[in-house]
Amino acid sequence: MEGVNVVKKHQKPTKANPQGILELTKPIWVSKVGILDQASKKPSRVGYKLAKDAIKTRILKSSGKEIK
Repeated sequence: MEGVNVVKKHQKPTKANPQGILELTKPIWVSKVGILDQASKKPSRVGYKLAKDAIKTRILKSSGKEIK
């Protein structure tokens, strides 16, 4: 994705960069990324649900649907 987590870094002006301000794209934590819920067309957080046979499955927090 472009335009996400763009920061401005100030440096001493040089001939190559006379303004001294650089725009850099920084990495983003995976926990901050939401999975798109197809039902509501909005990002949703991920949760976990344990079944009776101790199988851990991922679910969408907004709708409760299982992620495959």
